[in-house]
Amino acid sequence: MNIYTHPLGTISHGTMNPEHLIPVLTDVLEGLVQRSDWCGGQHHRDTFISIIWDARESLDSDEYEEVEWALGRLFDALDGFAPEGAYFGAHPGDGSDYGFWPLED
Repeated sequence: MNIYTHPLGTISHGTMNPEHLIPVLTDVLEGLVQRSDWCGGQHHRDTFISIIWDARESLDSDEYEEVEWALGRLFDALDGFAPEGAYFGAHPGDGSDYGFWPLED
């Protein structure tokens, strides 16, 4: 199975607002899922598509917890596409800089 990984660097910078983050993060995740070879593992692909769909739908919700839950699932999913020795999340020096960063020893 060939899982496409994302190069290190920024995906979104300068905002922590879910209304701005969710569209960017879902677009990145969607692109990663489309580029990955799932070797017939449609279940995994469907899980990622569900995460994307739920995150986009959460933007129509008035429930803060639903949006936070959707963001958490997006972060976990994107972390699965981090290159070896890296993670997806906020930059250690800038909490509004989201992307793929090397793990620190």
